Amino acid sequence: MRQNVQKPPLRILEIGAGDGKFMLAVARLMARHWPDVEIVMVDRIGLIGEDLRSSFAELGWRAQPVTADLFDWTQDRPFDLVCANLILHHFDDVCLQELFSRMMTMAPMLVATEPLRAKVPLVATRFLRLIGACAVTLNDAAQSVRAGFRGTELSQLWQLSGGTPVMEGRRGLFTQGFVGASTPDTK
Repeated sequence: MRQNVQKPPLRILEIGAGDGKFMLAVARLMARHWPDVEIVMVDRIGLIGEDLRSSFAELGWRAQPVTADLFDWTQDRPFDLVCANLILHHFDDVCLQELFSRMMTMAPMLVATEPLRAKVPLVATRFLRLIGACAVTLNDAAQSVRAGFRGTELSQLWQLSGGTPVMEGRRGLFTQGFVGASTPDTK
């Protein structure tokens, strides 16, 4: 985010927010540089409670959880940034293009982290049992890696949806990062 989001956002949309803890970790890192942010956190399951909202408030961020399906949910006010963490690999290419097209009308930029589809991450999922992961988690982790991304797959889908890829590539051993702009001059 620091490399690709030049202007501090005032309004962020997180899609597939889950329990909100990932974005809280981001907020802890960025709050000093990005003060007074409103974050709308959308997920199909309402897992974000008042305690998490209070944690955001302590950082000067206002968190608004929304329980809704991404394809049914709409927002009238635009965002400065859309964030996605471990959600895009749940969709096929057709749904991703539709989702990307919708995101481009909501914000000038999408920043995403997804599972890296590669041999090392797949092998690493077998070792999750060493930290006490159950059979369901072991299966889900392997399936997520198999459904993940590599190369320029997200960039190609973003372009087909009408946007301009800014960056895509491997981040560490297990992550595929992606940044896409909705217009050619956005960065």
